[in-house]
Amino acid sequence: MFADVIKQVSERVGLNEQQSETAVRTVGGFLKEKLPEPIADQVDNVLGTQLTGVAGQLVDIIVEKTGISESQAEMAVRTVADYLHDKLPEPLASQLYPILGLSGSGGIGDQLGGLLSGSGLGGLLGGNKE
Repeated sequence: MFADVIKQVSERVGLNEQQSETAVRTVGGFLKEKLPEPIADQVDNVLGTQLTGVAGQLVDIIVEKTGISESQAEMAVRTVADYLHDKLPEPLASQLYPILGLSGSGGIGDQLGGLLSGSGLGGLLGGNKE
């Protein structure tokens, strides 16, 4: 289901897959923070954005130990995973996302930078089209 949403965003908005995934996860996280829990869970189920496996377990541990929301914990796990992916040498870096059960495609900075580039939201808002 998640891949379908990413594909639709990519086709309709003209973003690449990385940018589309970042956009979908951002919208899902925002809605999860703002909506009542039962509805937020349904959004998670439909979008398929909830972390599972090892990453999901990390989210649960972070929520329990820190008291932050699940959405914030998910973003923390993704941010740390992206940071480690960017800093670790190969072959460790390429094994990190599969071990955590995350789909990874570069660091969060690269993803957000691309999203705001001319071909991303910047292009939609009148920026340079690359």
